[in-house]
Amino acid sequence: MDVTNENFLELLPEIGETIGDCDFIAIDTELSGLLRERNVNRFDLPEERFAREVESSRGYFIMQFGLSCFKRLDHLKYSNRTYNFYIFPQPHKLHGDINRTFSVQAHAIQFLCQHNFDFNKLFRHGVSYLTFQEKKLLTAELKKEKKAQAKVGFNKHGVPDFVPPSMMSYCLECIKKVNDFVEEQKIQKHCMALSSSNGDQDCDMNDASVEKKESESLGKKFEFRDCVSNHRRSVMKRVFECLPIAENLHVEYARDPDTNENYLVLEYMDKEVKSLKRSRALSNAKGFLEVLELIIVNKKPLVGHNLSLDLIQIINQFMEPLSDNYDAFKETCHSLFPVIYDTKYIAHQILDPKTLANNQSRLNDLYCQLRTSTTFPKISVTHTGQSFDDNQLPHQAGYDAYMSGYCFMALCEGYLEVNKSKRYKANRTEPLPKQQQLVDEFSNKIHLSFSHDFKYILLNGQEQQPDRSHVFYVEFPSTWALDDLFQLFYQYGGVEASRLSSSSALCGLRDHKQRDNVLKHIKHNKDANYRIYTYEYYMDNLKQRKKRPSRVLNDEDADINDVDQPDDDA
Repeated sequence: MDVTNENFLELLPEIGETIGDCDFIAIDTELSGLLRERNVNRFDLPEERFAREVESSRGYFIMQFGLSCFKRLDHLKYSNRTYNFYIFPQPHKLHGDINRTFSVQAHAIQFLCQHNFDFNKLFRHGVSYLTFQEKKLLTAELKKEKKAQAKVGFNKHGVPDFVPPSMMSYCLECIKKVNDFVEEQKIQKHCMALSSSNGDQDCDMNDASVEKKESESLGKKFEFRDCVSNHRRSVMKRVFECLPIAENLHVEYARDPDTNENYLVLEYMDKEVKSLKRSRALSNAKGFLEVLELIIVNKKPLVGHNLSLDLIQIINQFMEPLSDNYDAFKETCHSLFPVIYDTKYIAHQILDPKTLANNQSRLNDLYCQLRTSTTFPKISVTHTGQSFDDNQLPHQAGYDAYMSGYCFMALCEGYLEVNKSKRYKANRTEPLPKQQQLVDEFSNKIHLSFSHDFKYILLNGQEQQPDRSHVFYVEFPSTWALDDLFQLFYQYGGVEASRLSSSSALCGLRDHKQRDNVLKHIKHNKDANYRIYTYEYYMDNLKQRKKRPSRVLNDEDADINDVDQPDDDA
């Protein structure tokens, strides 16, 4: 189901109920761009990869957010409800015109166009949002305004003390008009109540009755078009909001589209209606942040596919701007979402590596593979709302979130079927959170793509440092291509190489047992036009360079020629 600013407030109670009732939540995002640089270094440490992704994705924003909620009904049977949010920062009267800027990537936009992404719906009807910090500021500002209004003093004529003498007579005239307007509306309301009193009119005030009363109030407005200056409009708005009858008034600025004239509009409404309208205005201003808060408060397990960039963007866009502090990111992420599962990581742990060849761990391919597999159990899903059984919409965030959830269920059920000792013997219909310990070895591990030896980012701890004694740092002429590096190490079984600059690279031996032979090669080939150093030596010198005073760097700074050379036994 698509969610826009036209149906967001209407669906919000249902979304909250669905999140609270489900067993786990699957998510996905569509972004305005991915990474500005594709030269991922396979030998990056997790913190280096994180810093690279944060910097390279800065400025992009989430245009679509998929939320797919699954509830376990029985063994291999689940119910599902999926929401597809269009997200775009819209101006709103309550928090002023927050004029956000963002970047788009041509390839990303072209790719989404090829998959029928509705950009008109995004820009016209996208759900707006506030960040956590903006919400705090707005809430504090509203409380401050309320306190300020309560402290306003009045003179003997009933006019607020802050009104300048030059506006006194005009203000008295306006206050009389507003008092007459309110009294007239109260009389009309009383007459309507008497004429329609059938006993059932005394029901408790709820959302439905308030909505009805709010709709009945349409047209009961009073316009002040003679407030010709911004200063006068501002003063009169404060006056109307401070009056004793303000509990029955909603005051706002308006603009005549024909004359381009600004003026004040007063609308009469019941206290309950005004309270609900203010609450809705706050929810509308917070926008998608309301949904994120529901996810965070309910603390349901969160599922996604290749989640690192999604989590970076969620925190950066809605919560706080990210620095390159890797540990702070993990702490924030784990505190917000205590249990996370990445289906790409799970797939790489469970499936035969041969089945993952040719990018078979990509979400759509993995989903199709698991649905047609004869070795993995068939998952039955009952859909509430939009069904994806015969309606495939790849790269729509809602559909991708659903696929992630399905893959999670199939992979975990298949894993538990093979490892029966890890399944509860008594009850196979336990809700997923109670079975959490059964798949705990996969939790909070985010897949790290294109890495030589780090398989995941661990959100609730420190990653184990793999042995890199078979990895070497190589300096060579800038005219060399990667084929020259492959040729250099060919006699040792070949390498996996990633450039650091035009004249340096890290190379990892495919055959780790050849390490000693490479060390002998280093010792006896000192006159060659290339130099080979151990990874340990490279890291030690890299730490020394980071401790030095910062200066302008150039391409040659990636080499280690300006530091002490290793001894012959390196």
